[in-house]
Amino acid sequence: MKSPEYVKTLFDDLSKYYDFFNRVISLGMQTSVKKNCLKLLKIEDNYKILDLCTGTGDLAFYMNKINKRANITGVDFSEKMLKIANDKNKKKRINNIQFFIADCRELPFEDNTFDIVTIGFGLRNIENYERVADEIQRVLKPQGQFLNLDFSCDRGFGNSIFDLLTRLTTTLSGKKSSYEYLINSKQTFLNTTELISFFRQKGYIFLKRKYYSFKVVAAELFRNNKK
Repeated sequence: MKSPEYVKTLFDDLSKYYDFFNRVISLGMQTSVKKNCLKLLKIEDNYKILDLCTGTGDLAFYMNKINKRANITGVDFSEKMLKIANDKNKKKRINNIQFFIADCRELPFEDNTFDIVTIGFGLRNIENYERVADEIQRVLKPQGQFLNLDFSCDRGFGNSIFDLLTRLTTTLSGKKSSYEYLINSKQTFLNTTELISFFRQKGYIFLKRKYYSFKVVAAELFRNNKK
């Protein structure tokens, strides 16, 4: 089940455990993965960056560390996840990061607004991800960069171990049904090769792919090819 209402409720419910569970089931590697994937981007002063499905804001905060003169907007449709992101930002006191609620399928921004768009562990949770790809292309400037970070969905030993850790952790935590959804969404979504093909068909130029954590996670970098 992947209706917007179901996914929103699921992430609202998981919000206060989200960062902790991610550290546990990734064996502590999630921080280094998120930081390293951002090295694929070229982030210059005064760039406008949009982080979709920002969750608790990790990618936005890491991008700020790379270039403190970039202007970063993080959006999500889970109010409780965004509250955590905003609470973090109040402590960090970063003026050029803002978080607010928005639907990735209908973004409240003008055409050609952003130099970079990122989305981490979010695209497979959206029922109409084709619409999201169109919206990303619309709000991206011509030749703008798009970075997708998510589970690779490629079959292999690393993914099998990850699924086992996820089941074990969430069974012990009492959140088994929520993270069973995570495993199912990962197993049924496009693998990296299919994802690259999908974005090429949408008019993006594929630049680079990089695997992390024994190929459990992959990052794909694209350029917006619109004129």
